[in-house]
Amino acid sequence: MKYPCCGTIKDNKSADFTAMEVVPFNELSQVKKYRRLLIDVYLSAYADIPEYAYTSRGDIWHYLNWLFRRSRGGFFAVFCDGHLGGFVGADPEWLDLDQTKVGEIHELAIAREYQGRGVGSLLLARAVSFLAQWGHRRVGLWVGVNNHRAIEFYRRKGFVPGPVKGIWQRMYLDLSQVAQ
Repeated sequence: MKYPCCGTIKDNKSADFTAMEVVPFNELSQVKKYRRLLIDVYLSAYADIPEYAYTSRGDIWHYLNWLFRRSRGGFFAVFCDGHLGGFVGADPEWLDLDQTKVGEIHELAIAREYQGRGVGSLLLARAVSFLAQWGHRRVGLWVGVNNHRAIEFYRRKGFVPGPVKGIWQRMYLDLSQVAQ
């Protein structure tokens, strides 16, 4: 099932790379194999907004392990011409603020050199599709209140703002409004 809210790469020519592949990470061994590169992508993604990120490689590694364990098949990486460009962690069993189950996107991290080139849209579409396969009609995420670029990205994809908690903005995507 395709979710037009999230889009796909329009054409790889405008993206400056010739091959892009989304790879599901279904085994912890995959996360371990790409440990250094996943951490590098994470650090690159948060270079301009460190107030929202873990900053030590050890803390990031523990966080990546937590993301993988929570994802239950919803951890995806994208490789652009063989280089790791980003990853997403989607959780199909998260409890929302009102204690109801919601499909949750815990992390969408795109290396700086791949930002604005369709990689995030592709990973977001894959995560939303994964959560829809689990039967979710609503997807949620938290984004830093001052991460204006990400907030605008999610708005363009159909997410609407929810409550603010400290430095975090809650956003939701209603799949019944976008799925067809």
